[in-house]
Amino acid sequence: MADDRETTQVAAPTVGDEVATTSKQWRRRVLAVIAVALVARVVCVLGQPLIGADSARFLAATEMVEKGQYNGTLREDYHPLPAFVFATANRAIGAVVGESEDARAARQRREFAAYLAGVIAGVIAVWAMMDLTRRLFPAVSPVMVGLLAALHPYLVRTSADIMSDGIFIAMFLIALRQAHDTLQRRSLLAAAVTGGAIGLAYLSRPEALVLVPTIGLYWISAQRREPGRWVANSGLLALGVVALVFPYVLALFYDSGEWMLTRKKSLSALLGLVDTAPVQAEILRAGVVDALFDPRAAWRVLTRWFFASPEVLAVATVVGVAGTVRKHEWCRGHTLFAMAMGFLMVIFLLLLHSSEDYGYVTKRHVIAIATLCLPFSARGIVTMGRSVGSWVPKAIAHRGPQVVLAAVLLATGVKALAPQRYDQLAQRDAAEYIHEHGGDGQLLFTPREKIAYYSGGERASWSGDYATLLEHLREHDRAWIVFYREKWPDLHERLSGEIAAGRANGLVLETTFAEDRRPRHIDLFRWTRP
Repeated sequence: MADDRETTQVAAPTVGDEVATTSKQWRRRVLAVIAVALVARVVCVLGQPLIGADSARFLAATEMVEKGQYNGTLREDYHPLPAFVFATANRAIGAVVGESEDARAARQRREFAAYLAGVIAGVIAVWAMMDLTRRLFPAVSPVMVGLLAALHPYLVRTSADIMSDGIFIAMFLIALRQAHDTLQRRSLLAAAVTGGAIGLAYLSRPEALVLVPTIGLYWISAQRREPGRWVANSGLLALGVVALVFPYVLALFYDSGEWMLTRKKSLSALLGLVDTAPVQAEILRAGVVDALFDPRAAWRVLTRWFFASPEVLAVATVVGVAGTVRKHEWCRGHTLFAMAMGFLMVIFLLLLHSSEDYGYVTKRHVIAIATLCLPFSARGIVTMGRSVGSWVPKAIAHRGPQVVLAAVLLATGVKALAPQRYDQLAQRDAAEYIHEHGGDGQLLFTPREKIAYYSGGERASWSGDYATLLEHLREHDRAWIVFYREKWPDLHERLSGEIAAGRANGLVLETTFAEDRRPRHIDLFRWTRP
């Protein structure tokens, strides 16, 4: 006799259902982290009243791309990809809103497009970092790493600014992701795409080439039993790299007559093939061996990394590395990232060892190393959280890692979103004054490219020497001289003295702007041919 009670049958979940559920959860988490990254970068853009120190040069290169003046773009010290990306973004915006005939409006739209491209690149970098962590670091939370990347002060600032770093980091991480994908898919086409990603990263910053030996060694460790496949992958990797790198290198050769990978540093000087200038009163030669054993260079790179991490994440990184080694949690991802950081370290040691200025390596330079440290930082945060959990009641002890993570994110987020460059508003005020008293196209003798950019003027070469300056002034009917009084006191005294004595016909001190946060003054001298 059948049971009259209503029965409900629940089907057991299949593997496909579990995968789909996991995939949906992962997408939701990725979108949540990306939203945090996007908001942080937009807030950072809105919190800075003027562009960065080098941004005017990137915008000038972008304008040359838009006008088809590619030779001028290639002659810039900076690599060309950011200018092409910014120009593409500007053209896309122009196709939607229409072109502007006003020069100032065109500059503002170009600036907006460059900011937009940088923010998008920064968000892509956060996604790539999460995906790499998920694939390569089984004992590390990719969401935690994603949040650290989303609110990392210097990742936020560099991608919320008009320069190459945001695009470089995005392409750098995509190349690493593609390298792992090549092994997973066992695809020769993926190997060529990996080389192309490295080439694009190089067209943003030259140190991207460290990925060639990094990925080559990474593939050797994974394909040691398949030497033929490793040779094929490596060959296609090299082909992808050369296809994008060689045209730029060839253009540099035709322009300079020397084989170089970047205009900023001669390859022969970097490798110690020629003598270099004295460094801190000591005669040094560049070269790999000497650079590796230069303690001052190593200390400078490490201190730059520590403060660019920033400090709280640097400490977490050290704790994470120690915990990973002690508990034998080292995996393929740690090896890949460690090799990339090692080769970057060698490059920066070479730069410092062969440079007259030991400040040559800045926080911007080591941002790639700081980014690759994030999985180690996440591991360290968990370790510190467990230590904190041992000091609190058992009922909340399991929340230790979350508490430490929240504290770290608060510290880094506050630093990332802090307003910037308000101490430089005098530069913007000076530029606006010049524009209002003459319009676009005026000639400016100034060491500050941002002043020339915002005024719409043409920046002349700057020597800071009175005699040279006076000689150049006499070649023009009208011009402005704009500089910080405290940085060039001799020039200020000489110009002011000549005006007071009546010996500088046509030259007047027009006005002065003072900075609010620092006791500095920008003097505006106007020159009119008598």
